[in-house]
Amino acid sequence: MAIMKMKFISIVGRIDYFEEFALKYIINSGIEPVDALIKLENVKGLSHYPAEEPYSDLIKKIASLAEFMGIKKIETEDIELPVDLNYDAKQLKDEISLIENEIRSFNEAKEKYEDDIKQYYHIQKNFELLKDLNIDLNSFFNFEFIKFRFGKMPKRSYRQLQLYVDELNAIVYPVSQDEDFVWLMYFTPSVYHEKVDSIFSSLYFERVRLPAEFTGTPKEVLNQIKEKLDIIHNEQNVLEKKIKMFSQASKETIIKLYKETIRNKKICRMY
Repeated sequence: MAIMKMKFISIVGRIDYFEEFALKYIINSGIEPVDALIKLENVKGLSHYPAEEPYSDLIKKIASLAEFMGIKKIETEDIELPVDLNYDAKQLKDEISLIENEIRSFNEAKEKYEDDIKQYYHIQKNFELLKDLNIDLNSFFNFEFIKFRFGKMPKRSYRQLQLYVDELNAIVYPVSQDEDFVWLMYFTPSVYHEKVDSIFSSLYFERVRLPAEFTGTPKEVLNQIKEKLDIIHNEQNVLEKKIKMFSQASKETIIKLYKETIRNKKICRMY
């Protein structure tokens, strides 16, 4: 390729028309702007025009929003940018903020559903251990003079507990066990509960608090939890559909905002 001689061009005009001129005659015209201070470093009084460059941060925000919408490579999207947008940095920021706020509300709702599902699965797991008990567990919380605890302890600790369980002011009732832990309930008079709780704690007893949200026997509670999870999953599916519809409806807008921001950044670099 032959080396072409560069030409120095001096353009004078009102700053009000700079962006319009740059867009019409310089951007995407084949002209490669060069920083004048590199070539004319000894010219007295020559300096850059003071201008902020807010577009790099906006481009990052748009790219993040595009990723949420499933747009893998926004810069390759073939949508023609309408020149008549003519958004400045504030207008671009405002438009981007509207989409950001919508997506933020979607994400908060998603996180809430995910947290609720995780919580109810945990509760479900605990009540599975108690499903063979045919008693309303809520009645245990209404004792006036008795304290009730439910939880697990290591098998080794449980064996140690058996050595002096008869001396405890407590009734211990194992309900389940796995390879490492014994799941149990214990009941103790209120006047002794601090001492008994301390002994169980020293044996690495981990208390599990059963929520008062559900009532009935463990089997009845399990049915209630299943119904609750079904409702949450259905609401979660509705949310996913809303997100998909929003992403499809906003795809063209976000791409146009991206290309407008890129264009403004190019203009800003020429100040």
